[in-house]
Amino acid sequence: FVLLTSEHAPHVSVSEAPAMLVGMAMGLQNALVTRISGSVVRTTQLTGVVTDLGIEAARWARYFRAREGEKRKLRLTFSRTSAERPSSAKSVLLLTIFFSFVIGSAAGALLALRYGSRCLFIVVTGLVAGAIYAAVSGTTMIRRRAVTKE
Repeated sequence: FVLLTSEHAPHVSVSEAPAMLVGMAMGLQNALVTRISGSVVRTTQLTGVVTDLGIEAARWARYFRAREGEKRKLRLTFSRTSAERPSSAKSVLLLTIFFSFVIGSAAGALLALRYGSRCLFIVVTGLVAGAIYAAVSGTTMIRRRAVTKE
């Protein structure tokens, strides 16, 4: 990428190329996760994931508080609607994305200290391989769910 950029876009400095590569990798990751899982979660937006985790945590707290109130015959929630059980799958997905960010950022920092910007090629290679798999298989989670329901 750096070699192609320096030959075909002489106005782009070599120091800008890694930022362009990271941006491309993030877009590819987003597309890959969306394609394979059929998810609407954008994995490159950590603030959205943290916000969604907060919302899910509040739903779980309300659900458990309402259950405890029913057991003790006390009103511990103040909403007129009943507290429904939140989606465990969504909570697990959001926690997985969050911890992947944390672990990936720590691993990325350590790898960058050791190998410099060359470590990005490992990540991009994995993302390209996943994207090729998704494109070749042509199967998404949405399509799989529709097939299993029939």
